[in-house]
Amino acid sequence: MTSKGRYISVVLCTVFVIGLLAGCRTNVSFDAVRPAEIDMSDYRTVGIFEFSDLERSRYSRGGYVMFQFYFDSPRRQVEARLASDEVIRYLTSGVVRTLDRTGYFQIIPPAQLQRYMTEFSAAAYDHRRLQQTFGVDAFIIGSVESMDRREYPRSRSETVYDSEQEKQVQVTRRYLIQEVYLEISYSVVDAHDGRILAVKRLDGRDRRETRIPEDQDEADWRAPSLLPLYRGIIDDFLPEIRDHLTPRTVRQFRSLERDRSGDPRMEAADDLVKEGLYRDALRTFTSVWYQTGNSAAGYNAAVLHEVLGEMDAAVSMMRETAESTGESRAYRELNRLLEERQDFYRAIEQIR
Repeated sequence: MTSKGRYISVVLCTVFVIGLLAGCRTNVSFDAVRPAEIDMSDYRTVGIFEFSDLERSRYSRGGYVMFQFYFDSPRRQVEARLASDEVIRYLTSGVVRTLDRTGYFQIIPPAQLQRYMTEFSAAAYDHRRLQQTFGVDAFIIGSVESMDRREYPRSRSETVYDSEQEKQVQVTRRYLIQEVYLEISYSVVDAHDGRILAVKRLDGRDRRETRIPEDQDEADWRAPSLLPLYRGIIDDFLPEIRDHLTPRTVRQFRSLERDRSGDPRMEAADDLVKEGLYRDALRTFTSVWYQTGNSAAGYNAAVLHEVLGEMDAAVSMMRETAESTGESRAYRELNRLLEERQDFYRAIEQIR
């Protein structure tokens, strides 16, 4: 075997051993709270205006917005207008539905706000009047900034089985390539004084290939609707918007440190963790740490404090472990826990 071959073998063996050892660690899953990017704790009643096109007044009563497209046929122009209508409807209803499901907000939907705008002229818009009418704390006012698409045919050679000739043959097949782009923005406005609290912008792309039937001319063939592509992009936007505005829980995983001391109490504590008895396991790890200075015990006690939502205790225990043992892993985890604790308390403040 060449030296290069021996080196590769050693590396692969090392990776295998590391993976095997990591697999022996006990893993713990838990739900951690995360703060919203925008602190909405003082703005829990929210009015959502229908999303509109940038070219129109955001308070217009003129209905859905029509976008400017450049298509090959009048039929596609009509479809584009219908698509723009549907995109705005789908986006607006998706934002309302997503935020309402969090249970964090009381939502005043666009239809209710629209009735107000019908009764009063657009020129009479006044955040104070709206605040007094609906008791809202903030408004979400959004726009579809860009909605573009590209469609073009493409031919490619493919190998297929010909049953008549009973062999593989080369054929040329045609495909329609459809690519779409969508960009939106929204502002959060304080209903009490009209201040813009935050502005967010999101954009996304999607692509689809559809085989053109061989017995149809491209000019006569009806292309698939672009709406599913736009809806897919919007579906990706909605969780981001939710995370911008609402605190949430996320599933997290932590690995306990493997014990090399042979202390039977460590194995017993590990078994308790596997049974989900985290508080009992924590007591055992803590006892071993203070009696023996076992670094794995201190590390694992800190992790279980985090799992149980006791962030101050988690930081304190990991700091003790890091400073007593000098282990780099403990210091890395201490830095991580300091950041996690900051997010934890921000999220708690937003939830109250």
